[in-house]
Amino acid sequence: MDMHLRLIVLSTTARVCVCFAGREDKNEKTFNTDSYDARISAISNEVNAQAKRRVGLPEGANAVEVKGKITGKQYALYEIWVDKGDTWEVGLDSSNAYIGYSVKDPSGNKYDFLEEAQVSGYYLIRVDLNRTGAKSKIPAAFILNIKFEMEPAKPHGG
Repeated sequence: MDMHLRLIVLSTTARVCVCFAGREDKNEKTFNTDSYDARISAISNEVNAQAKRRVGLPEGANAVEVKGKITGKQYALYEIWVDKGDTWEVGLDSSNAYIGYSVKDPSGNKYDFLEEAQVSGYYLIRVDLNRTGAKSKIPAAFILNIKFEMEPAKPHGG
């Protein structure tokens, strides 16, 4: 029996049709896609879930610069290791006024840089366009600057 699955993505819901020998089954199922984003994105180019890119500091440096470009509903995900007690900051440079970023700690809570990192782990930085910027479909190049406050190096006695 020839059977295939067709997925239609509309916002945060999806309609799934099972087709037998080219005929649609009239029993379509609709479900919330919030928990299925990763699986659906592999099937549909309408969902813009993207792979995370892990970044780190170059040896002996206290900052890293990451360049990227997003368009429409695309977003860029970066993760960086932060130790408990670290003081760090993120800056975003772009000529696009509709771009922004958010940061989540390893437990998924929003991190706002008002205090030192309360937990060690990978922090997730998401760069995306607001609704107006996404509708414009104009590519937005950006530079993400991640900087850590570090103790000054002590000279070695010799």
